[in-house]
Amino acid sequence: MLTSAPYSLPRGTLIKATYEALNEYGLGVASGLNTDTNGAKAQTVPGTPTASPTLVSQSESAIALTMPAMTTDAEIGSSVLTSYNLLYNGGGSSTTFTSLVGENPADLTTSFTKSGLTANTEYTFKYRVQNKHGWGGYSPDITVRAATLPGQIDTVVFSVQSSTSVRIAWSDPTSTGGSPITSYLIQIKKKDTTMATELTYCDGTSTTVISNKYCDIPFTTLRASPNLLVLDDLVEAQITAINAVGSGTASTINTSGVTIQTEPQAPASGPTVSTYNEYGATVSFSAISGSAAGSATVTNYELSWNNGTSGVGLTWSTYTNTLSNSIVVAGFTSGESYQFKYRAQNIHGWGDYSSILTVVAMSEPSTPDAVTTSLDGTGVRFTWTEPYTGGTGVVITEYHLLIQKADTTWADYNSTCDGTDTTIKG
Repeated sequence: MLTSAPYSLPRGTLIKATYEALNEYGLGVASGLNTDTNGAKAQTVPGTPTASPTLVSQSESAIALTMPAMTTDAEIGSSVLTSYNLLYNGGGSSTTFTSLVGENPADLTTSFTKSGLTANTEYTFKYRVQNKHGWGGYSPDITVRAATLPGQIDTVVFSVQSSTSVRIAWSDPTSTGGSPITSYLIQIKKKDTTMATELTYCDGTSTTVISNKYCDIPFTTLRASPNLLVLDDLVEAQITAINAVGSGTASTINTSGVTIQTEPQAPASGPTVSTYNEYGATVSFSAISGSAAGSATVTNYELSWNNGTSGVGLTWSTYTNTLSNSIVVAGFTSGESYQFKYRAQNIHGWGDYSSILTVVAMSEPSTPDAVTTSLDGTGVRFTWTEPYTGGTGVVITEYHLLIQKADTTWADYNSTCDGTDTTIKG
C-alpha cells in the first residue's frame, strides 16, 4: 500500500512518520521523525528472476532442474520468501503452463525432477517466487528434450571397395538416447596423428551417409593433403553419433583394418637377358608383389625399348604389355645397341621404371678356318684368317691360341702368342 500512490515509496525505503496530539485546547507540536535504520521498510512482491531454471540432468523419461535462489533484497521484495513455484507446458509447443511444485501448497524447495515424460519430446519450464505480498514475475523459459546423448559406437569396419576406395562402415550405438541420430562426426587420423573430417566423401551430415552408415573414400584422397598417408599406413578413424541433445562418445580408434595402397614401386633391378644374338633376345624381369607392388595385385607389366635409337635421338616405346616376365624380342639389326626397362601396373596406375638393360645385337664369332703353320727362323709362325666377328661393327677382342702337346692335350702358349696382344689381334 505504501509503495503505491499517493505514497509511492520505493521498495526498501525506511518508513518515516511523525504525529501530533490534539485536545480541546488545540493541536500540540508534532513529534520528531524516526531515524532508526532497523525500522520498518517498504516491501513489495518479489522481483522477476533474471535466469531460467537450470538443467541438472535429463533422460528419456525424466528431467531434473533447479531454480536459482533469490536472495538479494531486490529479489525478495525486502520480505521473506514463502515459496518457489516451478511450472511446465506439458510438452511440445503448448503455451499453457501447469504448476509442478510450490503453488499449493507453498514449498521452498529449489530442485525438482519431473518424471513420466515422453521420450524425444521437448518440455518448457519457468519459475517464480512468492512472499507475503504475493507472486513475482516469471523467469525466462528453458526448453529441454526428454532424451540423452547417444551411446558410443562399438564397431567400425574397414574394407576395400572397387579396389580404389576404403569403406568405413559402422552400426548405431546400442542407445540412441531416446532421440534419433541426426548426423555423425567422422574423423580420420592424418599422417601427423591429428584427427580431421573429410567432407567430400565422408560428410556425416549427408542424408546418404546417415542412411547407409558408411562412406567410401578414395586411396588418392587419403594420400593427398591434408591426410598425407603413405604406402602401408593403417587407415584409422573414429565415429561419433549425434542426436538433438548433442554428441555422444567417439568410437575407439581402430588398430587393424585396411592399409594404404599405391601405384607399384620402381622395380629393385632392371631386366636381364638370358639368350641373345644378332637378330633378337630373350628378356626377363622379376615379378613384384607386396609393398613393392603398392600392396595391390599387379595387373600388367610394360616392357619398353629404344628400338635401336641412341644418344640425343633416344626414343622409348612400348614393346609389349604382358603378365609374362620372359619376353622374346625379335627384329634386331646386327651391331645395334638396344636398351630395355620395365614397370608394373595395378588398379591404382603405373609405377616408375626399373633401371636400364643394354644389349648389343651380336652373336659369338664364327668357327675360324684351320691355323697355318710355318717355320720362321728358330720358331714357328701361326697364321689364321679372321672369322666372322658376330655382327656388324663388332670387333674381335682377343684370340685364344691352343697348341697340342705330346700327350694330345691342349695348352695356351702366351709368352709370344698372347691372344690379347693388339699386335697379334691386328
